[in-house]
Amino acid sequence: MPYHESITKTAVSTSEGGEVILPPRDLGTIPRRVLTFQCAGGTGKLGLQAAKVQVGPTADGPWLDEDISGTGIPTLGAGNAAAYRMDKADRWLRVLAQGASGEGQTDLTIYLDAVG
Repeated sequence: MPYHESITKTAVSTSEGGEVILPPRDLGTIPRRVLTFQCAGGTGKLGLQAAKVQVGPTADGPWLDEDISGTGIPTLGAGNAAAYRMDKADRWLRVLAQGASGEGQTDLTIYLDAVG
C-alpha cells in the first residue's frame, strides 16, 4: 500500500542540533521509501545548515542517523531540492533540520513517499 505525505515548515530554527520537522512516522515494514527535501527560493530565503534522517525501532528511539552525506541534503541551498532513497525498512522514521543563519529564513518542504 503506497504512502504519501508532505510537510512544510516555515522559519526552520537555526538552533544547533536542529528541530524535528517530520515527527516520528510508523511506516511498518514498507521497504521502498523516498524523502525529498525542498528549500523555498526567492528573496529572503535561506537554505539548510544541517539535516538528519533518522530511523528507530520505536517512536521514542533510540534514533540512528542515516548516511545522507552524498545527497546534498545536509546543506541544501535555497531554491534547491534533493532526494534520499532508503534501502532499509526500520519501523519508525523522523527528520531533523537546522536552518542557515543570515538575513532571511529557511522554509522547508519534505515529501515522504513509501511503496510496499
